[in-house]
Amino acid sequence: MPVVPEMRVRSFFIACMSVAAVIALIVAGKLVLMSWSAYTAQAAASEAVGMAAKLMKISEGLANERGPYSVAVAADQPAGDKDRELFRGLRADTDRALAAAGEAAKQAALVGAHDRPTALSPVMSTSHGWVGVCATMPVVAAPSISARSRPARRCRR
Repeated sequence: MPVVPEMRVRSFFIACMSVAAVIALIVAGKLVLMSWSAYTAQAAASEAVGMAAKLMKISEGLANERGPYSVAVAADQPAGDKDRELFRGLRADTDRALAAAGEAAKQAALVGAHDRPTALSPVMSTSHGWVGVCATMPVVAAPSISARSRPARRCRR
């Protein structure tokens, strides 16, 4: 007659505890994986929000420039030194915002963000603020007013 090994309570207890430990390790691994993926998603979202804030600074600067430029363009006399100094300050703010957004895009870990500075380069290379941005567009405000004619003549020195 074959000898059947008897399972003792101690052996059974050790086997059950081993199975429970393996299950606990699998659950802990899943929790760590889920937490890591949530952390990386939050880090990417934080970076995207930071990039969006820097890009919104560009439109804020352009909007701040547009008001005084529009007044100068509609005025009967050419812009004076005081106006040009105001334009230089506003243009410098916009240029800083453009540079900050371009630098942030170069350093970003977001997919596709490294291509965005090339999209900003035509605006950055003009360095004429609102006038430069408008010069990259075909028409500003009305079809009869070219962006290169009136603002450039009245606002440049």
